[in-house]
Amino acid sequence: MKVKVLDASAIIHGYNPIIEEGEHYTTPEVLEEIESKKIIVEQALDFGKLKIMSPNREYIKKVEEVVKKTGDNLSQQDIGVLALALNLNAILYTDDYGIQNVAKKLNIEVRGIAFEPTNKDFIWRKICEGCKKLYPVDYEEDICEICGSPLKRKMVKSRLKKKRKKK
Repeated sequence: MKVKVLDASAIIHGYNPIIEEGEHYTTPEVLEEIESKKIIVEQALDFGKLKIMSPNREYIKKVEEVVKKTGDNLSQQDIGVLALALNLNAILYTDDYGIQNVAKKLNIEVRGIAFEPTNKDFIWRKICEGCKKLYPVDYEEDICEICGSPLKRKMVKSRLKKKRKKK
């Protein structure tokens, strides 16, 4: 059975490692976010059904590289959960579409709790409200250099190349 890594959204939406089979992990940062489900987490830790682990630095760097390419706005906690799933070659439980998007690019298996995982492949860009010119998400300005209209952050279809499996 594959190891499972839990994001805060998985626990918040009712995933309970005490009653689920398998080995479960999460990061220290997730514990800080899930105050409302603290009792479940403490019991899961006591029963040995949930383990706390920080990912190796090399996996954090891999995740950060993909996040930079996709333009997803992920927190260090989100990056840590992705890196841990990559580190452990685990199934990642999350309802966060930004995390799911990056996980897809890293070939991490994802399962949702309250919602089905997204099958959309997207990246973020800035787009001019006037002339519709696209800019990279990390473009410093908030005004279009062509027409002077404001720029908005927008999800667009990914053009990142996927690794194809050889037959």
